[in-house]
Amino acid sequence: QPAVLATPELSLKAVYSRSLASAQSLATGLENVDLYSDDAGEGRGYDDLLARDDIVGVIIA
Repeated sequence: QPAVLATPELSLKAVYSRSLASAQSLATGLENVDLYSDDAGEGRGYDDLLARDDIVGVIIA
C-alpha cells in the first residue's frame, strides 16, 4: 500500500504509471483513486494528471 495512506493529512487521488496494468496493480484495494497511464487513452495521461485542479503534490517512486 502507498505510504501516503498512513498520513491523515494527505489523500491519494490518483495513480500514474507508464502502463495501465501497472497502475491497476498499484491501486488494487484502493477506493476512489483515478488511474492514469501512457496507454489509458485520451484524457488519462501524465499531463492530464498534472492539469487537475485538485492535485497539489506529486510523489514519484
